[in-house]
Amino acid sequence: MKNAERFIQAFNSIENFLRRNLEARNFSSFFNLIDDASQDNLIVRQYREELRLFGNLRNAIVHSDRRDGKPVADPREDVVEQIEKIVKMLLDPPLVSQHFLRPVYTVESDEPMINVLHAMVEKDYSQVPILKDGYLLGMINFESIAKWMAKITKLENPFEICKNTTTEDVFKATQQLKNYRIIKSNTDFVTAREYFVESLGKKNLTEALFITENGRRNEPLIGIITLSEDLEMIIDVLRGSGNIETPSSNLN
Repeated sequence: MKNAERFIQAFNSIENFLRRNLEARNFSSFFNLIDDASQDNLIVRQYREELRLFGNLRNAIVHSDRRDGKPVADPREDVVEQIEKIVKMLLDPPLVSQHFLRPVYTVESDEPMINVLHAMVEKDYSQVPILKDGYLLGMINFESIAKWMAKITKLENPFEICKNTTTEDVFKATQQLKNYRIIKSNTDFVTAREYFVESLGKKNLTEALFITENGRRNEPLIGIITLSEDLEMIIDVLRGSGNIETPSSNLN
């Protein structure tokens, strides 16, 4: 199959996908479909400008002179490979459930803070989710623990206070902004990446994405994605320059 035929086949797959998802009428142009879909579909939004260029290229191929019923214009191999990559990303995107489902280390709200601190140091965890009656209360990290410890060192008997303090006490005392999000297990990589990227430069930096089946905080945590350990790998996969192996253990 020639490059022009591969390109048109991939283009038609994208156009059909957009029309199905938008329930668009046949008279809607490809460019309008892109603009409409990019409002809600982060994958379309990511490739919006490329898709518009591909729309122009498609018109050039379809309306060019033909020889033996085949178009004379033939796209470069790298162009064809890119549009085929976008087709795969739209129709079969990598999902967090395929790579990031793993046991998550959690602590109960009434757990003594000193026990949690020892566990975090021993296991080299930088953040830990707190559960209360099966409900995700929030998350503490070394920054919030350091703020809490700075406060109690100004008081009498700080070590006694430390021994009698729970994780919920620390969480409330530090009044930390929300530094995590809860996502569904079928969230795609582009959306996961955007949750991290859109928080950069803000006070409530997203440090972790907690995965539950339906994205609800009263559901069991079945996976975790962290800013420090996993975002770079996700970006590499989206660029087509990397692979992610399924983690075998908790990497909080």
